Amino acid sequence: MKSIIDIADRTLNCHREKELVDLFKSTLADQGFNNFAFSTFSENGPNMIAADMPDGWGDYYMDQNYWMIDPVFDSMSKVWEPHTWVSLVDENTADDVKTFMLEAEDAGLKHGHTVSIAHLGQKMNLAVSARENLTEGAERKMLATSFALASMFSARMTMIHRRDCEFKCS
Repeated sequence: MKSIIDIADRTLNCHREKELVDLFKSTLADQGFNNFAFSTFSENGPNMIAADMPDGWGDYYMDQNYWMIDPVFDSMSKVWEPHTWVSLVDENTADDVKTFMLEAEDAGLKHGHTVSIAHLGQKMNLAVSARENLTEGAERKMLATSFALASMFSARMTMIHRRDCEFKCS
């Protein structure tokens, strides 16, 4: 893994949202994650800030109203602590939710976790999925790494948006 200082330096050198998202995507890929979504919670489904999902999954997810049964989305409004997706499903989970989770796994969204941070006065969530199952020790490290990366992304995204607003409003 690149040092946290190197990642922070590269983050600060991003001056456009697309640059930042591309850096974030490549940094997560370096960590073994193949998909991510940054979003905020809404009663009408997730408000995406940035995402890299399997082809067609985002549209399919919204068309099927999966956010209404998705335990990962549901946890966005309730859980602040970093958590794995498997911790959201147990033997008492409804069959339609279990079916959804299997469908998400088939689409390539497996071995995931979510971290939450404050972003522009609201809660922002980073959901990421890994190519391979993580061991318990590696899992905790990845939750901490994701939290640090999400915090940097959010801080820089806020700076970019404020700068752009000041430029447009001047």
